[in-house]
Amino acid sequence: MLNIKDVSALAKVLPVFAELEARDLANSLATELKWKQEAAMLYASTVLSRNVEGSADSVIANADKVIGTWFTTTQSGGLGGYLKSKLETWQFGWDLEFEHKVQTDESYINPLGGGFSRPTSWSERGAWAPSDSKPGERLSLVVVRYQDCIARQLQLIWPDDSKNPNRFSIGGTAYARE
Repeated sequence: MLNIKDVSALAKVLPVFAELEARDLANSLATELKWKQEAAMLYASTVLSRNVEGSADSVIANADKVIGTWFTTTQSGGLGGYLKSKLETWQFGWDLEFEHKVQTDESYINPLGGGFSRPTSWSERGAWAPSDSKPGERLSLVVVRYQDCIARQLQLIWPDDSKNPNRFSIGGTAYARE
């Protein structure tokens, strides 16, 4: 039975599936966690991308780099007029759960009085896992949303190869560690 409740539990399971194939891990995920086959396969093929001796150690090292809260913020417009701001956060936990939030506020302040503010927010939660790639400047993560079991792969690019980086980017958007 799969019991992938945190990073160390995932690392303990990987050697068993390394002797088999990513397809076997995907079938177990689909059966036991009731994931869609496509999501389970993307998860398994990301986690076991190299599928070599030492994959479990690489998963732990990569998870250690990512665990925490990461944010980016943008703002356009100016004071005393139209202003649009956005705060986006990714939170990756040791328990292999993530939360991704986007909060925006569009406002206008009329110097003569009046105005408006339109705050919006959006979020998703789900399961995540790092690949077993060698620690380096690029890292693949897989995220599987709870609400619809849709999986996608994120490519994180680190500005350096430090063990505890303070920044990364996804698709050209830079995030900083909170």
